[in-house]
Amino acid sequence: MTKPFRVEEDILKLTKAFRERKAGPKCLYQLLEDEGIKIERSALITHIPDQGACIVGRIVDQDFNLISFDIDFEGNWDVDYSKWRKIKRINEWNSQEIKGDWWWKESPGLTRPKPNNPIYIAIKIIKNEAQHIA
Repeated sequence: MTKPFRVEEDILKLTKAFRERKAGPKCLYQLLEDEGIKIERSALITHIPDQGACIVGRIVDQDFNLISFDIDFEGNWDVDYSKWRKIKRINEWNSQEIKGDWWWKESPGLTRPKPNNPIYIAIKIIKNEAQHIA
């Protein structure tokens, strides 16, 4: 019997690896910090090591922006981030504020986000953590 897909568990695992700086090379984290993203207060919701030295991902940051990216790195085909020295090319970098009825973009017609929506889960994680900090 197959284990049911658990979106929240997957996002918590991705976010943990992201915050421990294990989800990419140092140059990716430097880029994110240069863009004002606070790693320790953001959530990684999509992480796909693509063909070669490339990562496609989505992050919800501390200010509730959704950042989608596709970045090529100089390095080999191994997913060994220590060998990916610098960014070769940014194929996509899209940042948009999550506000209002944001879920309509992904699921038109819904009156609220689905509980297993990755963006909704990330927002919930970040808000819960912020309450514990305050």
